[in-house]
Amino acid sequence: MSTKQTDKVKPRRSAPARVFGGIGIGLIGFVLYWVFDGMFDGFPKYNSYFWTWVVVIAFVLFGAFIWIRDERRHIDDED
Repeated sequence: MSTKQTDKVKPRRSAPARVFGGIGIGLIGFVLYWVFDGMFDGFPKYNSYFWTWVVVIAFVLFGAFIWIRDERRHIDDED
């Protein structure tokens, strides 16, 4: 007799769910870009244009890090 694992394993998301999830994340990123675009505009002596882009890039990198970790978690669940 073979023994099967009875652990609770989350089923992998379907391909359309992953595509729509990626589109949703892209839309959220687009909205966040427009929110952060003028965040520091009132402070030209502090080089506000530079700091706006630093914040946008930081959020993009943070989002990419979270997305990559989540995808690796799904791959690890398959093993």
